[in-house]
Amino acid sequence: FGDFIDGTLCVRFSLSTMAAAAIGNTISDAAGIFSGGAVEQLATRCGVEEPPMSREQRQMRITKTWLYSGQVIGILIGCTLGCCPLLWLDPEAAIKLKTEKMQSVIFQKATDKVSEMMHAEAAMLMFVDKDKGDLYARNVTKNLHCIRWRMEDGFIGHAARTGKFVNVADVHEESFYDPKLHDNFMGTGMVVRSLLCMPVWSKGEVLGVICVLNKQEGGAFTNRDEDILSAISTHVAITITDSAHNFDDILDNCEKSVNKQGAPQWNTATLQRRKTLFEPVLKGMGNLLEAESTALMLLDEEHGELYTEEPDLRTS
Repeated sequence: FGDFIDGTLCVRFSLSTMAAAAIGNTISDAAGIFSGGAVEQLATRCGVEEPPMSREQRQMRITKTWLYSGQVIGILIGCTLGCCPLLWLDPEAAIKLKTEKMQSVIFQKATDKVSEMMHAEAAMLMFVDKDKGDLYARNVTKNLHCIRWRMEDGFIGHAARTGKFVNVADVHEESFYDPKLHDNFMGTGMVVRSLLCMPVWSKGEVLGVICVLNKQEGGAFTNRDEDILSAISTHVAITITDSAHNFDDILDNCEKSVNKQGAPQWNTATLQRRKTLFEPVLKGMGNLLEAESTALMLLDEEHGELYTEEPDLRTS
């Protein structure tokens, strides 16, 4: 009964497991008081009656010994029967429900804050459904609603499939543009002009995507937007696996970075931009110089050594 309370009432009002135990114990004690009389009446009907005893007989040691022994045996039997539901109940179910509720609150706040920080018209957080092979919107801003999205469709599906972020200034100029998807987005009447989709990675696989739509100042989302959204996507992945992280502090730090003159260089977006830029340059230099291979080496100031940004590229 306590497990039922923990998975329903305590999840609804964010109460602890100890509170569930206290509530269950209180209800059980109250029920025991009212049911005690009913048990005695049932025993009487079955012919099991308390033997008539005088006051002196009730005070005898042997009488008290049998009385207390019977009470202890009854408690042990009752407690044993009460533990039987544990054989088929999931002890982690209530914890999972509480975690999911907490994550939902955290992610909704993150989605709203991302839209505000990026000066976007809308934002949403979508996760991959491995069973159905598509994406579902878990958290969205107020001007959108939760839907399912095919992995094959549009820019969002491309980001989820490839694990690469997508930053488009004008969706109408791209091959992934689909009037049915982008001219009436999610049936809200919103016309998508620009978008930035960032994959959420965890343990080598894409868990979902964060997508912001329509830069309010017009044009494309900036490199700074890419960096910040990359950082937030990383912390979303961390929160899924470890809810103890303080996501409010993460959002505050990201919001402060927006207001600074320069954005910090976070890995995912920066590395993808570098690779897109450096790889064709190295290939072009190799072909021009008829070199067997080319490599770009950068200085690691912290360790005082050089490292290759791109591996050696063989010319064709």
